[in-house]
Amino acid sequence: AIDGAGRVTMATFAGLLRDDGSGCNWRSEEAFVDKWVTDVVAHPTDPDVMFAATSTGGSDIASSVHRRDAGGTWRVVATHPEILIGRLMVVESGAGKLRIYERAVHGMFGEAPDLRPRYVFRVSDDMGGSWEEFEFGDTRGTLEIEAIDPVNADRIVASLRAEEIEGGAKTVPDRVLVSDDRGASFRDYLEVTRFGGVDFAPDGRVWIGDRGDTFGTSAPAGLYFAASIAEAPVKLDAALHVRCVEYRLATDDLFVCQPFEAGVVGADGKGYAK
Repeated sequence: AIDGAGRVTMATFAGLLRDDGSGCNWRSEEAFVDKWVTDVVAHPTDPDVMFAATSTGGSDIASSVHRRDAGGTWRVVATHPEILIGRLMVVESGAGKLRIYERAVHGMFGEAPDLRPRYVFRVSDDMGGSWEEFEFGDTRGTLEIEAIDPVNADRIVASLRAEEIEGGAKTVPDRVLVSDDRGASFRDYLEVTRFGGVDFAPDGRVWIGDRGDTFGTSAPAGLYFAASIAEAPVKLDAALHVRCVEYRLATDDLFVCQPFEAGVVGADGKGYAK
């Protein structure tokens, strides 16, 4: 996460690090020394305020959500026993109120050696005072919350990344999922070879990247677009192997990365330049 002064705060397995604004002189935040910090995000409108999630593994799984004020002081706003937080998002839910989303693991399905994470989506509208939890259900692969629709804080975009790979080629596509009810239920939105990222414009336009095959070019790849996540996506460019995508408001275009290079492409998917 990046604060208002351009300093980077980085979550690691052994603490929370901050630089001096130029990528140098990293120091540890004292409150997080030797702690596993699973995510760190900036406040949606005040980048000097940040939120972080910490978790512990092993037999005593527990997680906490922390908030840093503009003065640099961290405090715990929520503690979750028996829950492993993987991803944290903080968004405005209307009338200046904040909503916290978590993608977490709350137990396991199956028995050893066939254990699978019990993925849940958790949401709080009172800064961690109370939570609603929605179980996704038994599934194989990695489930992740990817983005929140900027025009509808109830709408979540998630990815389900399949594990079935033979000889470097995917045998099962990744799925892009959408929830219109804060994670209580999901619908299939798009299948891609390998999920490569998603980003929204403030007006709700959305772009989704497909990385394609890692070791070849035979599998589909490309950049998808929809005027709203409520509409069906269309493929703008099948030649781009998009590994990340970020909308740039100032220039109304996209920063994208591909294998071994990065570049800029128009919002209409045209004019890619390294």
